[in-house]
Amino acid sequence: MIRLPHALAPVLLRPPSETPVKNRAMPPASLDFVASGPPDGPAVLLLHGMLGETDNWRTTLPALARARYRAIAPRLPVYTAPLPDTNVAGLAQRVTAFMDDLAQPVVLVGNSLGGHVAALAAQARPHAVQALVLSGASGMGEMPLGTRVIRRHDRAFIADRTAFTFHDPAHATDTLVDQMMGIVGNREQVTRLVRMARSASGTSLEGVLPNLPMPTLLVWGREDRLTPPSVARAFAHLLPDARIAWIASCGHAPMIEQPDAFNEALLGFLAEAVPTRVHG
Repeated sequence: MIRLPHALAPVLLRPPSETPVKNRAMPPASLDFVASGPPDGPAVLLLHGMLGETDNWRTTLPALARARYRAIAPRLPVYTAPLPDTNVAGLAQRVTAFMDDLAQPVVLVGNSLGGHVAALAAQARPHAVQALVLSGASGMGEMPLGTRVIRRHDRAFIADRTAFTFHDPAHATDTLVDQMMGIVGNREQVTRLVRMARSASGTSLEGVLPNLPMPTLLVWGREDRLTPPSVARAFAHLLPDARIAWIASCGHAPMIEQPDAFNEALLGFLAEAVPTRVHG
């Protein structure tokens, strides 16, 4: 059994499906990624959660591309980075290096751990971040920390924890549970997950958020049990320029559970904050 701080209980990825082909003309150095949309459009970086993947953004990537944004979803090395770099600051450094390679202003969009990383990257490169979108983000001291025991070979336990991510447990499919079993059953990967979760639990954004001047949208599931609505309100209180878009019948991963509502809120915000020449 492995004890894991649950403040960052996972945003889970969907089973493998069609995703945009990696664009080798894009910045090469710091992270793998998938991308969609015109190369001259405003850049939007989509950062997944702790047990997430680029496929979490499978509907958001084409929606942004249709609106003439350059949508880029880096793959964060949550459980593949060297152990000394397996922490929130290490991920933020990789994202800022990716932004430096990109060499254009960006919008940062992050879910769960990805939101935590996005806020730290925005602090590191405030003049390069045009706008910020956080969804179920970690990083606030008000979040319940505690511990949870991962029973690595107990499928019923893993299925229950998977379902807890969502408002509708039907999203916790057998394929998704199998994927989770594979991750937590790998000792090297789960060791990195524990290190990352502990790092996130110990890295507060309370002193960071007041220093982020860019317009910020908080997209939050009303039924999020991992980072409940009170966390969104705490973020909004500390951020200088923030608004909240509530997503009904939705848990911790709006872009997966309610993708149409998530994309509508995101595109509506971007149309005001970072407009393109053509929308729709």
